[in-house]
Amino acid sequence: MHAIGGTTNHVHLLLEPPPTISMEEMVLKIQATSAEWMNRHVDSFFWQEGYGGCSISKAHVGRVVKYIQHQEQYHASTTYEEEFLTFLKENGIPYDPQDVFG
Repeated sequence: MHAIGGTTNHVHLLLEPPPTISMEEMVLKIQATSAEWMNRHVDSFFWQEGYGGCSISKAHVGRVVKYIQHQEQYHASTTYEEEFLTFLKENGIPYDPQDVFG
């Protein structure tokens, strides 16, 4: 784990998993473990359906760690939804607007 952070409606994780684990398996394990912990400490916690994941170059780890550590400042002027749609557009990832946020 290089970094973890977010705001009230989303979380960013910067992980370096072993090559033997799939993205889906990793996310399911993180969600199960964290949901179990959260449900012992707050009422009615649940994860949304779906997730997004991408890879980065080792050369960008420091930059991404800083970005994750400053989520509250960043989202003072940009919503999560705006951030995510900008990310998809800037990286040429096709999407259906009706499917992105459910």
